[in-house]
Amino acid sequence: MASKNLAVMNYDPLAILGSYAVGEGEGNHDEFMKLLKRLYRHIMFKPILDLMATRAMNGLLSFYVAERQNYHRELGLCRVIEGNIFNYWFNAFRTEKIHQVVIRHIAGGVLMHEIGHVLE
Repeated sequence: MASKNLAVMNYDPLAILGSYAVGEGEGNHDEFMKLLKRLYRHIMFKPILDLMATRAMNGLLSFYVAERQNYHRELGLCRVIEGNIFNYWFNAFRTEKIHQVVIRHIAGGVLMHEIGHVLE
């Protein structure tokens, strides 16, 4: 029997990921959201995208959809920022990695490749 004191959180992972995605140029954010919706329909990608939504809600992940210029060689990249966070429970500092995924070519393979770097 479930306790009445526990709150059940029902969030839309796509809405969460969309709110942590910034698009550069016209229509990039919309195209990115269409790609996320297409990927979320596949049962294989749902747990991964749910995990990415959880990381984004905790402030550990953001997406940046950029225009690809002629001088850009990569289609996407994953930036990692390491920072120390003080944990009051253990009275110690802990290293936390904050990821920013930059997508320059909106394609499922590029997005899942960069999400793979986040999971490493």
